[in-house]
Parts: sequence; structure tokens; C-alpha cells
Amino acid sequence: MNNTDLPITFSRQIDAATADLSDKERMIFLMGVSLAMRCAVGAMTDIAGLLRNSVPELLSGPVTIRRVGL
Repeated sequence: MNNTDLPITFSRQIDAATADLSDKERMIFLMGVSLAMRCAVGAMTDIAGLLRNSVPELLSGPVTIRRVGL
């Protein structure tokens, strides 16, 4: 698999898994891999957004004696 953004080790695993498949079967397999990777990227993007939004703001909340000193 040349000219792809896949890591070389992943490309080798795909080549080994599809070595005995026809070109059509290999293309169907690669389309499934592509779909799965797009779904994974979407899920990771959602998780990253949730984590980014979960960071507390240290200066939010009620005014306390400690906060007045800041």
C-alpha cells in the first residue's frame, strides 16, 4: 500500500490479512477499514471536545476569602 497516510506497520497488517483476497474483496475490505477509521476519528474528536469542556475554571464560583486575595 503506497501513497497512504497509514502507518507502515498497519499497512503491512492489512497486506497480510488481504493477501489471498481478490482485488474486489480487497477493495471492499479497505472501504470497511476506511469507514471504521472515520467513525473512530469522529468518536475521538467528540471525546477530546468533552474533555476540553470539562476543565474547571479556577476563578468561577462564589467569591471566597481565598479568591479575594487573588
